[in-house]
Amino acid sequence: MKEALRSAEAAARSALSDGAAGLAARTNDPGRLARLAVLSNCGSREATAVLGDTRRADGGWTDVEDTMWCTILMQRLSPGGAVAEAGVRWLCNQR
Repeated sequence: MKEALRSAEAAARSALSDGAAGLAARTNDPGRLARLAVLSNCGSREATAVLGDTRRADGGWTDVEDTMWCTILMQRLSPGGAVAEAGVRWLCNQR
């Protein structure tokens, strides 16, 4: 039973990962892309490029929800990095 669950989890993770990579090639929607990448625990150069290209000068993305997901992904890819820190500051300023 445990082996079947591990296999199903691996298949789901692979599908999410492939979906995130494909989405990065097709769209510039940072929120959708970040959610998929975070949930599949993956990040790619393409995803990072989309997030970098769509981030606003004030440190946030489209809205609070998108900024939260994008910040989580950027923190995972580059812990303590300037982009993630700017996202956190933007979120704190939205209170």
